[in-house]
Amino acid sequence: EKLEGTITARASSGDIKILELRGGVRTIRTSSGDIWVELEEIDKAISEMSFQSTSGNISLFVPSDIGADVDIRTTSGRISTDLAITVEGTMGKNELQGTIGGGGIFIKLKATSGDVSLRKV
Repeated sequence: EKLEGTITARASSGDIKILELRGGVRTIRTSSGDIWVELEEIDKAISEMSFQSTSGNISLFVPSDIGADVDIRTTSGRISTDLAITVEGTMGKNELQGTIGGGGIFIKLKATSGDVSLRKV
């Protein structure tokens, strides 16, 4: 079943997995666990989304036609994407800042110990 609306989720220990979401995310945080979110459609009223994992991977899937400004960071891990990101700021193994599709919603992805993946749904 598809989810609709705006999500806020926190977990101290355990994974957070959200599939087929139509809407958006305010904040998703976990201290020890992976984050997996599939956004089929993003509500235009959402201006910012934040994903943070202290110990775990973050996988975010977004529509291919998204317009976004992204700030992706990992202290101990890798960054991967299949989206065309225009670099504006820093780009390296552990940090990437830029725009997708001319910019738009601000997406922050931060993993202290884990990989970060931003991909098309």
